Amino acid sequence: DIISQGQTNYDYRGVGDNIFDKVFRGVYEKEIHEFDVRIIGKEYREAFEKLKKQYNRLQGKYNCQKGYFAEYLLIDQLKLHARGNNEWFKSMTRYLPDDFDFCDYSRVWSYDSSPEYARKISVDIFARAANGDDYSIIGEVKSRDVKKFSMKEVLEFEKKFAEVKKAEKIERAVGFIFSLSGFTKESEDYCREKGIACSEDERWLETGK
Repeated sequence: DIISQGQTNYDYRGVGDNIFDKVFRGVYEKEIHEFDVRIIGKEYREAFEKLKKQYNRLQGKYNCQKGYFAEYLLIDQLKLHARGNNEWFKSMTRYLPDDFDFCDYSRVWSYDSSPEYARKISVDIFARAANGDDYSIIGEVKSRDVKKFSMKEVLEFEKKFAEVKKAEKIERAVGFIFSLSGFTKESEDYCREKGIACSEDERWLETGK
């Protein structure tokens, strides 16, 4: 090569032929001496931050779509399979009431409150029992790969659970949280104490049960 690396990453050394060395220095010497190596670091940091933001946006879109698909699968299980496979589904869901059974549901859907309510209420799953003596299900679904369901999220869900139950005039209802990545110890203990059903069992997401 005509130009090879010198003693450091920032030095250069021409070939032994002084003519090439003089030509190179004549064209680029000013730029070499005035060049601030910190510029490279700054440019790389800026490029990295830009790529990181793009990655986070794509990751967010992916997680959102993944979450919607998990909601769909759980709704499908409750509509079509849970009642006929009670012991199977109860075995993968803890903290259910002792007298709980999956039942006929008049409707199972992602719930948004009607416009007349002052505060918009949304829950991922609302399975309304066809018979008032059975338990309806008000549920939250998180399909994240890493982040566990936190205590803050449990408290937020608990408020929504109470609001939906009141708005829909439901006497018997079970709160249910499905979190694929599990629960923090604090949130797990709280759910056990309050009787909020929990699961991270991937069998809930199986199709064709």
